[in-house]
Amino acid sequence: MELQAMHSPARTPTSDHPASDFEKPEDIRALLTNAYRQLEAVERHGHSPCRSVGSTQFGRNISEELNTIMKASEMVRVKLHNRRAAVVMANVEFDLWQSNQNALVGVVKQLADRLAQITTVSMASEFDTLMARMNTPEATRGVDKLFSATEAELGATHSPGRTEKPA
Repeated sequence: MELQAMHSPARTPTSDHPASDFEKPEDIRALLTNAYRQLEAVERHGHSPCRSVGSTQFGRNISEELNTIMKASEMVRVKLHNRRAAVVMANVEFDLWQSNQNALVGVVKQLADRLAQITTVSMASEFDTLMARMNTPEATRGVDKLFSATEAELGATHSPGRTEKPA
């Protein structure tokens, strides 16, 4: 089936390639592409056309219906009072659907973990850069000058339209 082909994804973190190997944007892009393909496969499988059968008809012919479902590897939607009540599918189809869904969940978890790592590293880097700038001799002199300035000196630095926040 076409869903099984989805199990040969683009490079994803494994024991051979841990998540820390995924530093470059193209690695994240590959992970996103794989997640999208897995999602498409699950959606296609989950929304594949299946015939609808009334619950009474299904119940009266349950043995025949189950044999048909198993032989054709199809899904049948059972209706109760003209509303969808259940979907019956062959065990092989369910296993395939479940494995694709599990693969998708795994890829999404890897992606979320990696994005959290990248965000944390990025924020830490920004903080370290800001701290380094704040600890330069020039910044220290600027802060000392600011707190020792008189009211007149502070007023002289005011530039209407440039130094205040827009409304």
